[in-house]
Amino acid sequence: MPGELSVMKQRWLQLLLEQMSKKWGIDASRPLEELAMRSALSGLHLGAGKVLKLAKLRYEVRHRGEMRWALWRVTLLQSRQKPTRGRLLWIPGWGDTPLGWFSVALAASARQGFSELVFMDFPGFHGSLAHSRCITQMDRLLEITGDCVQELKPEILVGHSLGGWLATHAAVHSNRGNSPLEKLVLMSPSGICGSAESRELWRAEFREFVSATDHQVYGSRLFAKPPRGWNRFGSAFLSFLARPDTQEFLESVDERHFLDSRLLGDSEKLSHLDIQLLWGAKDGVVPARFAPEWTRAVPHSQVTLWEDVGHMPHLEAPWRLLRWLRAALSDRT
Repeated sequence: MPGELSVMKQRWLQLLLEQMSKKWGIDASRPLEELAMRSALSGLHLGAGKVLKLAKLRYEVRHRGEMRWALWRVTLLQSRQKPTRGRLLWIPGWGDTPLGWFSVALAASARQGFSELVFMDFPGFHGSLAHSRCITQMDRLLEITGDCVQELKPEILVGHSLGGWLATHAAVHSNRGNSPLEKLVLMSPSGICGSAESRELWRAEFREFVSATDHQVYGSRLFAKPPRGWNRFGSAFLSFLARPDTQEFLESVDERHFLDSRLLGDSEKLSHLDIQLLWGAKDGVVPARFAPEWTRAVPHSQVTLWEDVGHMPHLEAPWRLLRWLRAALSDRT
């Protein structure tokens, strides 16, 4: 009898996972430990979202066929105030979450006259849709980001790492005549590496990075100094890197997606934008050696280099980042 109950429980669990897979895009074939972790991450974000509704946050899940992504939207001004500026659209990096940026972004954009702060949240990352499969094609991710920029018409695009790549691509392809976009604020942005040899070298370095099996090795590439708690929670990032949908996305990125030649040929499309770049000299993911490549591709961009910071300034130096962001987001930059 106990054996029969165990079989029944397994069958019930399998049916439950199949239903969850159909409804929410969960990969039911993944280990239960990973599914539990990803569901916990989703629950954390959704719970935080309910609390943050007090700050006039709206959470929206968007669909296109089987693809899902989310927007976190915060009204920045009280109803009696009139905004003097437009929207601010924030795009976190690959595997990141809006919650990691929320406090510094809200503090940096407060009292700057913006009407709304909007975060993009991609499925399969460590955000509210962590339980879902990743968008497995770079083309689709570029398409979704570009469509969001066209729809929301932000005044400023902020991007970190892959988010910087997506933001710049969207800016290049935005309809300048109908777009209020005035500024790009990019932190350790990927997408411009220089020559074909330099791109291939970085891709080899990145493949080595994502193949890490020790979270301490992984952390040494992300941070100049791993933050408190990394030894306890860093292993969660390794399971993200090992997932089949994550690997499929990485394999989908090819030469035509890189911005080098596209920007060099179309740099006049960015000439009207104020472009602020921030890099950590200890960045082992998107190395600071690419900063000169950005200034070559977009000569009027301004670069700030922090010698003692790695790839994650919002976790390593949040107060310094807050001061830099306030200046970068200011209409007096």
